[in-house]
Amino acid sequence: MPLQALKDTVLGDVAVPAGSVVVSLLRVAGMDDRLLPEARSFKPERWLGEDGLLAASAKRLSMPFGAGPRICPGRYLALQEMKMVLLTLLQHFDILSVATASGGVPAERLQFAMAPVGLQMRLAPRSTLAQN
Repeated sequence: MPLQALKDTVLGDVAVPAGSVVVSLLRVAGMDDRLLPEARSFKPERWLGEDGLLAASAKRLSMPFGAGPRICPGRYLALQEMKMVLLTLLQHFDILSVATASGGVPAERLQFAMAPVGLQMRLAPRSTLAQN
């Protein structure tokens, strides 16, 4: 998330002159075990607050759409699209596996957003019985 300093500012012990562009890496906090227990583990329930961590504080570690007056105007459309894609996928297929060809951890590429590199998903069509 790039931000531009409107006035001379100090962040921690770093002086940021007015007009400077600072790129904040929001993902770092979400991968820190000191802030989120077992941060690198796949635990979707953590975002629901079921593991004892307050859902609101966990959500502050990951703000993919920003917050406040500069929140992404396409946020709700993007969230709705994600739900529709998942619903359609899971309605017609069972997920057999999600992994890299080597079985290792996928590399990540930073473009506009973080994206896994080489991650493959194997699907199996659901039986007609399972769809009803």
